Amino acid sequence: MRVWLAGAVVVAMMSAASARPADLDPHDAGAFTVSLPTFWKVSDDGNNVVAQADATRPDAPELVVIAAPSSATDKQVIDATTGKLATHVRVTHRGSGPGGTGSLVVAAGSIGPTAVRLGALAVRAHGTLVVCVLVAKPAEYDHLGGTQLLAQVAASFRRDERAAPAGDAPPLVTHDPMTAAMIAQYDSYHALIVPPPPRPATVADLAGTWNNDASAIARWSTTYGSTAEYSSSAIAASWRIDARGRVEAEARHDAKDGTISLTPDGVVTLTLAGAEPAYYILRGWFFDGRTTVITLNGPYYRTVELRALRDRNYATNLNSYWVRASK
Repeated sequence: MRVWLAGAVVVAMMSAASARPADLDPHDAGAFTVSLPTFWKVSDDGNNVVAQADATRPDAPELVVIAAPSSATDKQVIDATTGKLATHVRVTHRGSGPGGTGSLVVAAGSIGPTAVRLGALAVRAHGTLVVCVLVAKPAEYDHLGGTQLLAQVAASFRRDERAAPAGDAPPLVTHDPMTAAMIAQYDSYHALIVPPPPRPATVADLAGTWNNDASAIARWSTTYGSTAEYSSSAIAASWRIDARGRVEAEARHDAKDGTISLTPDGVVTLTLAGAEPAYYILRGWFFDGRTTVITLNGPYYRTVELRALRDRNYATNLNSYWVRASK
């Protein structure tokens, strides 16, 4: 259940006032030190920290920590973070943190078919905006201690005074969410979950060379996840798209030119020379910083079924996965 949000601090949190304080161990991330639940698997890239309760379970509680630029507002960081970590996010509580310190948000949402609770606590510490967010199933969220856990983790934050101040970092919310690196999440079969696009996509977003690879999702953790590059021997077709919507399509050594267009609700129209238009629905978008995976549902001919447009779980047998290496 992870999605990175560059330049923010995200920590897994769970709320239950009656739960005993969690056992924490300090973790040195380089630019800062923060304490995280004992025995959780921890990884970092020098600025961002992710802690997993059980790395073998894709639906296990997760905790992420990042130092955000002090120029960002609490609401900006919390809203942007929770919106990246889950879909259908609905805020159930927004107010002050424990003792009136910082900003606290608790929300309900989902990651794939799993209902989750999210908690986010933003505090100012050592000249840095520290945001703590936890994503977990509701029962596990409560068991971990919720707001208490958030407060413990946030209070443990210590910035390395030798590191550059957080204020020197670029503003958190200036980058396009379509190009914000995500953390790979997996379903119960350990196949990559491709979430809905973070905003309506445009033809310019689709510019590049896409390879249709049926095995991409199942093999992400062993092939793409380790190298962050696209390579496959199972390519069924490829599309080369430019920013104006011109397409060169190749399948089974048959190449055709055409055009592609995209509506705000995600309907993709592909028109190739000598063929009737084919319609697809852009259902998913995943980007890990170097490689993009999209889910296209289709093709449909003459018209797109309205139910298919509204229900992501409808006609999943028509889903196909396309992979684009960095442009």
